[in-house]
Amino acid sequence: MKIPLAFAFVLHGLLPCFLPAQSLSQDQKPARPHQLAAFEPPRFFFEHFGPGQGVPGDVSLIRQDRRGYLWCVLKHKGLLRFDGVNFKPYTNDPDKPASLPDNDIRDILEDRNGILWLATQTGVIRFDPGLDHFRYVPMRVPDGSWCLLEDSGGRIWVGTVRTGLAYYDPRRDSIVPFPVKSISNGYSGAGLAKQYFNGFFTLTEEREGIIWANAAMFE
Repeated sequence: MKIPLAFAFVLHGLLPCFLPAQSLSQDQKPARPHQLAAFEPPRFFFEHFGPGQGVPGDVSLIRQDRRGYLWCVLKHKGLLRFDGVNFKPYTNDPDKPASLPDNDIRDILEDRNGILWLATQTGVIRFDPGLDHFRYVPMRVPDGSWCLLEDSGGRIWVGTVRTGLAYYDPRRDSIVPFPVKSISNGYSGAGLAKQYFNGFFTLTEEREGIIWANAAMFE
């Protein structure tokens, strides 16, 4: 079932419809001047979902997958899936190995195959919606993750907390460090130390294939 892009943001109102004007000959004249119909500005309504509706805490992030589900990250309390009617919780359960391994989620990514990737303080988690199964992706960097990006070529990038940029290597089924050859100042061109920026918090790709990052330096 396809659900709205934002479940708490509903637009009510009329949308103007513009039709192509018909060409008139010189002998034809409109019976009366064309008048624009009165248009009522759209009205916005907000609906709150709280504990009574299945949201037991603060929501820090929302993503929508290709099936229309909304995935809501609860601050330190795991994950909720909203189908337009009900919220389904996902939390860590020590007695269930396939449950969510870490309740502290920082980012969500759905890749082109419909697999969900979760960035957490303890690593990267993959979720297969068809199997309803979570699992850690082996990390070859000694760090947690902040952000995720799938580029136009299908590569999954991972921004770590203190060990720089990493990516998913499908041959080894692991998150591995990205080898940085050089870093230079974008204004002066002067070279910088390779590990000058080692914390990556957001990643995005522009049309030309260049990846931009919000990065920081930690001692």
